[in-house]
Amino acid sequence: MKPATLVQIRKELETVSYNRLLDITMKMVRHKTENKEFISFVLFDEENVADFASDIRHEISEMMQEVQYKPSYIIKRTLRKVLRYISRYCGYVSDKEFEAEMLVYFCRLMKEKRLHRTPIKSINIIYYKQLEKIEKLLPKLTGEVKTDIENELAELTS
Repeated sequence: MKPATLVQIRKELETVSYNRLLDITMKMVRHKTENKEFISFVLFDEENVADFASDIRHEISEMMQEVQYKPSYIIKRTLRKVLRYISRYCGYVSDKEFEAEMLVYFCRLMKEKRLHRTPIKSINIIYYKQLEKIEKLLPKLTGEVKTDIENELAELTS
């Protein structure tokens, strides 16, 4: 079965009644956790992205709390889990500045835990790939945020 295009879906949704639209939304929310998270973001957090960012930072900190005292394969798995978490919520916000700030925060935590200079190559690669992502985001940023991210990036690479 081939799904309908966005244009077709938008036209159909314009003709649907309020109750039917509510029913469709509730079915979608029950279907997947990501849908529920996204609708929660749109309804409750979209207006205040700064508070949402601080919540995400807190969650990232909790995820990486005890990463230092684990075997290397668990550290790698945890880091990838945190990156999936970051990319999911960056997709919800869809703002390059937000994404850059979250990646800088992740790299800062890795550096604080001294994970960026481990003898384990795969963990080092994770760190440097995130720095590359931040560098690619720099041209898309504007003004004061761009200079802040550049300064953070210089600190992270030294």
